[in-house]
Amino acid sequence: MKRISLSFMILAGMPLLFAQQNGIDQASDLYIFPTGEKALHWFGHTGRSYFVQVSDVNQPLSLWHWMDIIESGNDVEISHEVGSDTPSGFFRLSYTEQVPQAGETLDTADFDQDGLSNYFEIHASPQTHPLNFSTAGDGISDGWKLANGFDPLSTLFWFADDDGDGISNYFEYILGSDPKIKDSMNDSTSRLLDVYNFSNY
Repeated sequence: MKRISLSFMILAGMPLLFAQQNGIDQASDLYIFPTGEKALHWFGHTGRSYFVQVSDVNQPLSLWHWMDIIESGNDVEISHEVGSDTPSGFFRLSYTEQVPQAGETLDTADFDQDGLSNYFEIHASPQTHPLNFSTAGDGISDGWKLANGFDPLSTLFWFADDDGDGISNYFEYILGSDPKIKDSMNDSTSRLLDVYNFSNY
C-alpha cells in the first residue's frame, strides 16, 4: 500500500490566505468646531468603500477601534461627525476597492470573505477587522474561530491543543477535525492515532 506522508497531507490541506489587503489609508481632515464637536472630512472616490478607526484613549496610536461608519465613495466630499468625547482626537480612514454586490449593502457585505458581515465585525466584541480574513494574522478565518468558540484576536490558536489529543488546534483545523473534541471521528481512538493510521496507508 502507498504510504502518504503526514507532512504532505498538512501542506496540501493548508488553507489559502485571502488576498484582500488590510485596508489602505487615505488622507482625511479633522475639523474641530468652537463647540468642541469634531468632523472627519475626506473625498470619497467612486469604487471605494470607507471605514473609520479611532485611537484608544489610553493607548493612542497603538490600539484602534472601529467606529460605526461605513461609507461608499461617489466622487463627492464626505463629512462625518465624530463627536467630542475623544480627547486624543486620532482618527484613521481606511478604504478598500470593493463595493457591495447585487442584493448587498455596505453593512451586509463580507469584504474579507471570513463569514462575518462588515457590520458585525465593527460591532462585535471583540471587534474584528472587516478587511482582513484573519484579524490575528494566523490564516484562520475570524468567522470560523467565532463559530467554534475561539478568540479571533488570539495567535495562540496555532500552538494550543484544547482537546489534549496531541494535535494542535491549527493542524486539526487543517485536517477538518474538531479541535475541542478528542475523538472527533467518533471511532474510539485519539485524533493523533487517526492521523498516524491514515498516514500509513
